[in-house]
Amino acid sequence: MKIELTACEMAIANVVAAMRTTCNRAAGIAENKIGSHSSYQMDVDGFAAELAFCKAMNLHPDLSVVNQSLTHDCVARNGKTIDVKTTRYESGRLLVAPNKKDSQTQIYVLVVGTAPAFDVIGYASKEEVFDARNYRELNGRWSYILEQSQLHAFTNEKTHP
Repeated sequence: MKIELTACEMAIANVVAAMRTTCNRAAGIAENKIGSHSSYQMDVDGFAAELAFCKAMNLHPDLSVVNQSLTHDCVARNGKTIDVKTTRYESGRLLVAPNKKDSQTQIYVLVVGTAPAFDVIGYASKEEVFDARNYRELNGRWSYILEQSQLHAFTNEKTHP
């Protein structure tokens, strides 16, 4: 499902990302990034993807600026908590850090792309993500990794996690 953010939505993404970056560094939250992009750019990418997903699903994004460790990004209409993961790689995989096992998140969503254009790929439940078979190493880090083919597709407006 392709989603394009408007200039106004990108302005919101930039402001929220700047505030989250500042808040997370002040709280001593370690950066878990693998790529070469700055923390700020990673936060822009991440929040823009959250915003794109919420736009696609007609959900309200979490605009709060608090410690972002073990939090969720939005809540589905059925009350399930959702964490949106993003990558710039078109064939990218859903990567979830092992410490997320302790979070209250119930659904993990993969969004690929570069702001302002995104593609909502699919989702997996917490139980599916944290299956021991998905625990693998990637670039020297251990994560729970799901291929796009393992994710449930959003086939229409009525298909929600």
